[in-house]
Amino acid sequence: MADEDDKPIEDPEPELAFIAGIIKKVGPRLPGSAEERHAAEILKEDISRVAGAPAVIEEFTCATKASIGFIPVLGYSLLFVVGPLSFVFPLITGLAIGFFLFFALVQIFKYLAWFDVIFPKSRSQNVITTVEPRSGKVKSTIVLCAHIDSSWHSSLIYKTPGQARPKLITGIISAAVFGLIQLVRGIMEFPALIASGWNWWNLAVIPFLPGFYFIFQYLSWNKKVASPGAMDDLAGIAIARWLAGHFRAHPELAPADCRLVYAFVGCEEAGLKGSQAFVAKHRDGLLAGNCSVIILDGISDFDYFHVVKGDAWLGTNYDPRLVAMADEVMTSLGIKHDVIKNPEGSTDGASFSRAGIRVVGIAAQDPGPASNYHTMGDVPERIDKRVVVLMKKIVLELVNRIAAANDSTA
Repeated sequence: MADEDDKPIEDPEPELAFIAGIIKKVGPRLPGSAEERHAAEILKEDISRVAGAPAVIEEFTCATKASIGFIPVLGYSLLFVVGPLSFVFPLITGLAIGFFLFFALVQIFKYLAWFDVIFPKSRSQNVITTVEPRSGKVKSTIVLCAHIDSSWHSSLIYKTPGQARPKLITGIISAAVFGLIQLVRGIMEFPALIASGWNWWNLAVIPFLPGFYFIFQYLSWNKKVASPGAMDDLAGIAIARWLAGHFRAHPELAPADCRLVYAFVGCEEAGLKGSQAFVAKHRDGLLAGNCSVIILDGISDFDYFHVVKGDAWLGTNYDPRLVAMADEVMTSLGIKHDVIKNPEGSTDGASFSRAGIRVVGIAAQDPGPASNYHTMGDVPERIDKRVVVLMKKIVLELVNRIAAANDSTA
C-alpha cells in the first residue's frame, strides 16, 4: 500500500523538511519543558499516521538539571563561593571541592543519579509505537530509538569548538588542584578551622580562575538560545519515521515475524532519563526475550560515520554481535566509517546495555566536537543530505539482517 509517506530512499528532502518543520513549530526542546511536551504530542500523531499503528505517550518524572544541566552551578560556585571561602576556611574549601568533584563524577560522568533526590522534578514523556508483525507471530523485537529533547546551548563549543574540550578539562583540573592546595593549607593550620589572616596562600586562587570560568560558561540555561536539535536528535527520529512509512507502504518488505518498536524518548540530555523510564516500564514485557535496539543519535556529517559500541565515560559495552552487523552493513554499502566508543557523555544505548538488552548505536557526527554539538548551531542546514540517504540505507539493511539472524536463532 503506497501512500504520501512512501518516499524514494534516495530523496533526503522529506526528512529534512520534517526536521525543519518540528523546529519551526516548536523550537528548542529542553528536557522536561513545555516545548518538549509539544513536540511529543506532534510526534504521537505523526508516527501513528506514518506507521499505521497507534502511538502512546508514556509519562515519567525526572530531575532535569541533575546532570549536565548543573554544570554552570558548579562553575558559579567555584568562582563566587568556593574561591572567596578559601580566604577564611581553607579546610572546608578543600572538602567542598572534593564533594563537587565527587558529585560531578556520579551525576555528570557516570549518570548514576545518586543525588537526583535533592533536585526539583519535572514531567517528561516518551512516545512509543508498536507495529506487530504481519505474520501474527513474534519471533523477535527490534527497537529503533531516538530522543525528542535538545540540549542547552554551550557557548564554549559554539565559539571555540576545537578548544571546548581542553577548556573543560582545564576547569576540572583547576578545581582538583586548587582543592588539594586548600586541603594542604587547612591541614597545616589544623586544628584552627579559620585562617589566621591574610597571607600568600590567598593568591593561590588566581591561576585557577580561568578554569572555573570555563566551567561556568560551559552551557546556558537561556531557552531562547538553546539547541534546535536538528542532528541531535530530530534526524534520528526522521530516519526511524522513514523506515516506519517504508514498511507500511511495502508490508511485504518488512521482517515477517519481527515486532518493530519506534521509541522516541524524552530527557536524554538530562541523563538518559527517558530511555531509563522506557526500560523500567517494559523490561519484562516489550523488551523481554529476543530483543535488539538500534540507537539513532547524531546524524549530520558525511566524513564521520560511526558504529557506536559503548560509552567511554560510563564504561558501557554494547552488543558485539549487533556491532559486528552494523560494521558489515556500512562496509557492504561502501561507507567509510569507524567503530568507536562514544568519547564523552553517553547515548540512550547505555540504558539498554545496563539492563542487559542488546543494543548498538549508529551515528554520523564529528566527534571534535563541532560547533553544532549542543549549541544553537545545530540547525537543519548543517545536516549533509548524503548522510540522510545513507542512514536510511544503513537502517533498512541492518533491521533486515538483525531480523534474519534472530529468525535463525529463535
